[in-house]
Amino acid sequence: MFETRFATCACPRLGESQLAFRIGLARKRMFDYPLDNPDFIMMDLERPPMRRFGDFHAGEHTGRLLAFLAWTDGVDGVREPRLAELFERIWRQRRPSGHFGRYSAYGENVEPEADFRTGTGQSLLRALVQYYETHGDPRALEGAVGLAEQMIRVKDKLREWLAPDTPGTYETWSAEPFARLYAATGDNKYLDMVAMFGECIRNFEGKHAHGMMTALRGLQLAAIYTGDKAWNEKPEFYRRRIIEEKIEMADGCISETFPRSYRNEGCQIADWVMLNLNAGFITGDAYAYNRAENALWNALFFNQFVNGSFGHRTLTEHGYGTKCIVEAWNCCVSHCGIGMTEYARHAVIRRQDDIWVNLLVSGDFRFPDPGGREVKVSVVTEYPARAETTIEVENMPENGRVHVRVPACVRNAALAEERDGGRVRVRVTGNLGHWLEDWDKGVVLRYGPLVLAPSTYFWNTDAQPIPEGNLAGYIPESLPAGIPSIVTSGTDANGFLVFEHEPRPKWYRFEEGPGARLGIGKAAVNVPVRFDNGEERTLRFSPLCYVTSSLAYYETPIVFKRPSHRGTPNSTA
Repeated sequence: MFETRFATCACPRLGESQLAFRIGLARKRMFDYPLDNPDFIMMDLERPPMRRFGDFHAGEHTGRLLAFLAWTDGVDGVREPRLAELFERIWRQRRPSGHFGRYSAYGENVEPEADFRTGTGQSLLRALVQYYETHGDPRALEGAVGLAEQMIRVKDKLREWLAPDTPGTYETWSAEPFARLYAATGDNKYLDMVAMFGECIRNFEGKHAHGMMTALRGLQLAAIYTGDKAWNEKPEFYRRRIIEEKIEMADGCISETFPRSYRNEGCQIADWVMLNLNAGFITGDAYAYNRAENALWNALFFNQFVNGSFGHRTLTEHGYGTKCIVEAWNCCVSHCGIGMTEYARHAVIRRQDDIWVNLLVSGDFRFPDPGGREVKVSVVTEYPARAETTIEVENMPENGRVHVRVPACVRNAALAEERDGGRVRVRVTGNLGHWLEDWDKGVVLRYGPLVLAPSTYFWNTDAQPIPEGNLAGYIPESLPAGIPSIVTSGTDANGFLVFEHEPRPKWYRFEEGPGARLGIGKAAVNVPVRFDNGEERTLRFSPLCYVTSSLAYYETPIVFKRPSHRGTPNSTA
């Protein structure tokens, strides 16, 4: 939890949910090979004579791991047993100068203190501040200050180096930990560094999206910690440009390089989630929370692998391809774990005496009260399977109110509140169903906030010869060329599209039904589609959050041609 002039984020402990399950999957990946070996983890700081992974990434991997373990510790009810040991081992690598590790981060044959770029790009700086924020160890703050002071001493050289507008933007992402250092110390010299890095962000064409959005979040944090919204002007300019120019895909995916590139990366999607969470925190804009929800449930969850990691996947005009499906255990899994945890932290916030439930996530959320009485918020929700949520608040301030952001996809929403002194109970109900969202040159099929796609079919998008040898009933016959239109036949009483849930395919890679850890009620449906040659097929559409990228072996289009109507015309809400 952190208190600011805007609001206060909760200390969350998630209940049983897909979000908690996926954070646990990411943590499990951090225990598996090669991360089960502490000597391997520490290689980028300890640097044994034999060069292996980690050379000239000083503090990069250890920093990402420390930040991940610190930030997620206890959020899903699991405490991290390796966290203290990892910090102690990192601390032993601190030099008298304040630098960590034996070499410069840039790999040149110089003492690290002699390389003015040593501190830039280090994840360790951010990790130390975050470890201090979550676990209160004063040595972590001391270590972060030492690294920061090295960069401050060479500030003029850094400014000169960054002046040509470096293409990667990695060097400017230190804005985020400097903003956190300001919050921890109140020293304005750290804000001056945030301002310097912010000045170096001049455009995003050709920029690595992870580096740039991390830097923009540093400016957002400066706004949050100072209460001065002027810091948020540049992040908001680029955030809105990403939305308005549809640089973001329909499911919230961001490509690896701005404005668009041939593949994505889990880190960028997590950055986009967090950029929108911060925007909502600063401005109260419900639409920003909608963007964060869209990216988390669709793009980020789809990016995760069955082993818990995240990585890269090819992007196509209509969705996702298969030429590049790459796990990035060394960066994406930790950063995406932080992004998912930030989603939990921002789900419930406090603005003065009011409680705001921004995101429907099951769990318990706590706010220490100045009067000594802790405000506790419990959320139990069926969302996004059903629009049913119960919110209970204990020790509510006398003049406080409970505000609930009801997602725009919920129709006929109703809120019923009961209050008895400091206890408040809010019941949220409504209707969810299938609907079509207009997107650029086509439409996207959704169930509530979830993007649906047929991801187990061979898409002959380029009219290539149909391969032979498909196993009948397991790999369906190759589809006709091109992207089809969705065929609709009417709506129900709530205006949602009507599709059949049954029958399910005989061969199906994704869990459904009771006990399915990634299943969402009856979201998966059989959808008639019509191809350019006039042929009609019925395909199984499932939410992207059913699927992990490592199970989607075929192209996964998410944008389809506008509907062909059969029977009563429907509304494309």
